[in-house]
Amino acid sequence: MDTGPLDSHRALGINAPSSDRVLYRKVTTCSPIRGKNRFEAYNDTDPSHIAYGDTLVGYLFGPVGEINYTFQYNTHSLAEHNGYELTSLVAFAGSARRAWEPIPAVNRTDGDISIFFLTANSVSYQEPVIDPFYIATTPKPIQGTDANLTFYSPDFMVNVMACVDQHQFCNPFTRQCTPLNGVLVLGSGITQLNLNAAQYTTALLINLHLAELTTYSIVHSRGALALRATETLNDNFQVGLPSTQWMTEMSSWFGISMAKLQQKVVQYATGPSTIPDSYNLIKPQTAAERNICNNQIIRKTNGTTSFSVLGVAIILIIGTILIITSWTLDTCVRYIRGKKKSNQYKSLQWIVDEKLQLQRLAYEEAGQGHWREGASTVPLTEKDDKIGLPRNANMEHPRLSQLAGHTVITYPGTPLETEGLLEQKGR
Repeated sequence: MDTGPLDSHRALGINAPSSDRVLYRKVTTCSPIRGKNRFEAYNDTDPSHIAYGDTLVGYLFGPVGEINYTFQYNTHSLAEHNGYELTSLVAFAGSARRAWEPIPAVNRTDGDISIFFLTANSVSYQEPVIDPFYIATTPKPIQGTDANLTFYSPDFMVNVMACVDQHQFCNPFTRQCTPLNGVLVLGSGITQLNLNAAQYTTALLINLHLAELTTYSIVHSRGALALRATETLNDNFQVGLPSTQWMTEMSSWFGISMAKLQQKVVQYATGPSTIPDSYNLIKPQTAAERNICNNQIIRKTNGTTSFSVLGVAIILIIGTILIITSWTLDTCVRYIRGKKKSNQYKSLQWIVDEKLQLQRLAYEEAGQGHWREGASTVPLTEKDDKIGLPRNANMEHPRLSQLAGHTVITYPGTPLETEGLLEQKGR
């Protein structure tokens, strides 16, 4: 897995002109390891040990301190209801004192080695698994069930994976790069890149956090919870896993390490979210350090909402069509009926049933106002016309009546229109 050259400005948000940027690259190589001839089994005969009488298996990939084996497995775990367990160790290249000293077949001097011991214990699979990190092809009939059920047990008590993490810095202008190397060895190479003060400070900031980006650091504190395979595990029973599950695990760990680098760079500017009482924050000491603090770019995720552009567009288009239709439908129908000379009465009835025309009818029948546009959507009065309840209206049962100073207006065709309306209603 290779990030390729990452621009400190574009990938990490350290806002700087092109002349003050650096390139960072991480390469992680992982491979399953078969422990053939790399383990020995023995019985614990020390009564003072909690594992007294159990059979223990020691895996020999280099001593850990004064202990000759790298990892020890108690076979009694096979009989217990235990799920996945993941143990990890790390060896930094160039370190004079290492807790784990890898054997030559595993050791690398140009990268930091992480080794992982996966024990599936009592996990059973519904289908055979040929993934090298989870391999399980041993049939295991389930007793006490009416149906003929066969699950599959892990082929090995312990499966081993090893990774090497390498880092590199480059000066984008001189095209000089450090060799791909481990964290401790990398620092001396940075000084050979002819970086200016801003570039050098940026490189040191990134380098400061690289020890926390080893594959070991991503996994160690999480144990088996770091495994994506646990997402489909239920009470130690699991469906079959794809043959590339180990690649999925490694890619996930690699991605987490890069996300962690971005987080650490941002926290350099913002400060950590919590500060224990025993810790002290050291403020930037140089102009270049202060410049990085004041020029950090981050994506603002709060205060934003994701939405479907297509959904909004459909709502706007359909809503606009409905609004335009409601505005024009009456006019269009009335125009068509007028041209065809049909159903004009229905159009007129539709108009006068509107609240403004109903108000006109009431006031006009009471002899108030001089009205026009009686067959339009909005009726109008003459200028200075006054309409409303008379001042001496009955407070319990008010009625419209002719206001003082107004005359009752009659229209010659009114009786005939009323008769026609009654006739239509009678039908």
